Amino acid sequence: MKAVVITNKGLETYSEKEINKLGYKTQTKERLIFFEAEKEDIIKIAYDGRTFQRVLFLMDEYVFEKKPQEQFDAKKIKEIKESFTIDGERYGEHEFNSFDLRKQLGFFINQTTKKKYDIKNGLTKFYFFINEKYFLFGIDISGFDLSKRDYRIFLSPESLKPNIAASMLLEADYSSEKILLDPFSRSGELSVEAALIALNKSPNYHSKKKFSENIDFKDKLKDIKTNINCFDNEFKHIIASKKNAKIAGVNKYINFSRQDLKNLDLKFENESIDCIVTQTPKFSKRKDPNDLLESYKNFFEQVKLLLKKDGIAVLLVNNLKVKELTKLKLTSEQKIELGESTCWILKYKKN
Repeated sequence: MKAVVITNKGLETYSEKEINKLGYKTQTKERLIFFEAEKEDIIKIAYDGRTFQRVLFLMDEYVFEKKPQEQFDAKKIKEIKESFTIDGERYGEHEFNSFDLRKQLGFFINQTTKKKYDIKNGLTKFYFFINEKYFLFGIDISGFDLSKRDYRIFLSPESLKPNIAASMLLEADYSSEKILLDPFSRSGELSVEAALIALNKSPNYHSKKKFSENIDFKDKLKDIKTNINCFDNEFKHIIASKKNAKIAGVNKYINFSRQDLKNLDLKFENESIDCIVTQTPKFSKRKDPNDLLESYKNFFEQVKLLLKKDGIAVLLVNNLKVKELTKLKLTSEQKIELGESTCWILKYKKN
């Protein structure tokens, strides 16, 4: 059966890596990863995926001239329940709007299948994806955005999207036996996602019943020791991180501490940390650039002291000026687009 993963622009490599690890071959387009598997395996991949936004059973795809509905063939629609709804996303300038497109596609499917088009509560969740003149249509397995997490209740203006946090951990090749440090925790997404990885726990563990395409999800959880360190210099961020981790059911696997950057070397021995993975302070017009430079200076001094000789630092930055502030060896750089904003995942080695 054909399937497609939809993810953020720039995260395709990480989503592809997740699927390839399971033994499936993939083909990639911008924001899309295609693969083939048995139906239940596709649903399980959607459930376990950490870097995805959506996973669809692929029904159709094509390049259109003016409007995608003019080429739409409702006869290709299969396995539809007694009612359906349609949602989607599109990129580019078009002669149509999404509301009218959903309405017309719903009419075509209703006329062909005689199933009820329920705008909000249909049992089968159809989803379209449009990028310029490219159109893709399928059944949304979850029926909701997989990049969101139920545990994210206590947030800050700079909270990290969980699927980006998971991508950063994949970039760092994080595993449960490694010592991990996030010195800028914000609301704790990196540490929570690391704990979920270490425990082999699905990010959708507490939302499995919401999946529109459901199976008996057999979770094989681990109960092991971890060394995940969630630090920040503000108590409010540590409190938020603790609360979110508790909701996710992983708080006992994370060490929480309010720590100033310049004192991190008092908490750890030199060259003792395997992975430093964090979202560094953001450059903005509201922040004093001198304060930011001081923070980065302290941060990179601590990275140099604490990281093992073969250790890895993975940073999420919103300005490439950061590259000028360190002599660490940059081994990879990945640009990510989030709406109108842009950020980069930078991977460094000590030597």
